[in-house]
Amino acid sequence: MHIDDRLATVLRQQAESERAARTQFRQLLDLLGDRVEDPLDDLEMAGLARLQELATVLPARDRAALIREGGWRYRNLALLLFLAEQEADVAASALGVVDLPASDWLRLIPELPVRARGFLRLRDDLPASVRDLLDQLGVHDLALPSPDTETVDGHQEQTGADAHEATDERGDAAPRLAPPGGAPAPPPLGAAPDPGADAPDREAGPSSAAGRDDQIRTLLQRIATFQARRAAREERTVDSSAGAAPLTPPPDDSAEAERLSAFDFLTDEDGTITWVSPEARAMLMFLPLGQLLDAGRAPDAASGAPRDVHSLFRQHQPVSGALTLPGERSVGGAWFVDAFPVFDERHGRYRHHLGRARRLGASAADQREERANALRQLLHELRTPVNAIQGYAEMVQQQVAGPAPHAYRAVAASIGSDSARILAGFDDLERLARLEAGATERGGGEAMLDTIVQDTVRRLRPALQAQGSGIDLTLQAGAAVAMPPDEAEMLVWRILSVATAALPPHTVVDVELRHAAGLLMLTCSLPEVLHRAPDPFDLAFQLDAAMIDHGLFGAGFTLRLARLEARSVGGDLCRDGTVLTLTLPAAAQRARL
Repeated sequence: MHIDDRLATVLRQQAESERAARTQFRQLLDLLGDRVEDPLDDLEMAGLARLQELATVLPARDRAALIREGGWRYRNLALLLFLAEQEADVAASALGVVDLPASDWLRLIPELPVRARGFLRLRDDLPASVRDLLDQLGVHDLALPSPDTETVDGHQEQTGADAHEATDERGDAAPRLAPPGGAPAPPPLGAAPDPGADAPDREAGPSSAAGRDDQIRTLLQRIATFQARRAAREERTVDSSAGAAPLTPPPDDSAEAERLSAFDFLTDEDGTITWVSPEARAMLMFLPLGQLLDAGRAPDAASGAPRDVHSLFRQHQPVSGALTLPGERSVGGAWFVDAFPVFDERHGRYRHHLGRARRLGASAADQREERANALRQLLHELRTPVNAIQGYAEMVQQQVAGPAPHAYRAVAASIGSDSARILAGFDDLERLARLEAGATERGGGEAMLDTIVQDTVRRLRPALQAQGSGIDLTLQAGAAVAMPPDEAEMLVWRILSVATAALPPHTVVDVELRHAAGLLMLTCSLPEVLHRAPDPFDLAFQLDAAMIDHGLFGAGFTLRLARLEARSVGGDLCRDGTVLTLTLPAAAQRARL
């Protein structure tokens, strides 16, 4: 009995260099291409996954060259479908060399991406049934049909040179003629659909000749308009070079000349735009977005430190940052870009980055408000499942639907507690976003800060006494602040919980509250880990082995939120050496403000 373990042997090898990766890619093409099992077994799925890993090492042009090498037998439809979903070079090479029977073509083509189907029109050796299927799917030859000699002869001498000049200047040919077979040409972008476009003429006659005359007349008008605009642009350039003031360009009513405020795009793993919204396509297609994002640098989502944008794209990570686009006023200027990786739902393979670019306006507050709104929308969507989990956990814990074992009730109580903590974290996130955007409303009310500080210290002391630590409190009575009592309690708790969370054993924290000149000042001595931290207000700052719960997102987040809350009422929170100081306006002083 013969056991074919060649594929397993190849998969056990690790490609530690580019040369080894090329060799393994070639071996996998040979072994997978000769298999015809349907559906795929686990070993073949592992082979496709390894090909995807090698695609992150080998450039698309190298993989396409390996596919075009002679001697391959591609009978595995799953492998062909996998290659067809890769970059354009790889897909075109695979579909250009494969030789399948008509039955396999008829199974494969409906599963191919739309872009990959177009590559098959470049082949002239496909069976008639396959070409009929391509026609049914609307896949037509990219080449234009030959014009009607009798119709065009009268205009050939007049338009030949001008049309050639217009094509060279714009980089593409002007309106498409009807495709072969009588199928109607698609309307231009932005044009109103023709009610009769769905019923192509089956008979050639005077009406079809008149339609071609209208198309040629439209083409001549567009060429004449283009030449007039180009002449005006050249005239302005000559005047400017001669020292004259540049002329103001005439207004352009076309949709392309409007100043865009946003556009959507797709990029490959190198950060190059491969698709963009129609209104910006001519100006931004194939733009190297990764090189323009802040000169190749973008902030890390967690720490805010700069990271190489190309590595973010290649590692399939979210990308965001500011950039300046060159070009005319319609797209030129400052933009902010957010892009996220998209993966194939069936196999989990990376497909592209999907993103949106928004023009940066004069007000940075508008941008902060927009991002805060996006975060609040996300939190709203996340609260729904957490609320549902919490509700079901409470039903089990309270035995609403019937008796439940005590072990189940204990687990349900723990789940309910965790859900409540997560919801509290969502509230803190939303509050931070609103405060950073300056959109929160100041609540009314008045709170006695000395009473709140005293109550908070009383709640913290039992946890500190367990390790021999404590709090030395000094209060000055009559410290009233113009804040809602619940907000004042949370503000004091955030500060003191962080200050005592990483307190070493047998250590005393000095807390003092005093007021003078219309200001309330709460000072707290800091443990070594806090006063040596580069920036305790950094969102990425965390305390290790904290014994007191100081928030779901860490010490840096909690202190930053407390500082924003203090600033929202006219105060501040800052670190001065080994002391953390909260400053708030007294109630009478706040009323005058």
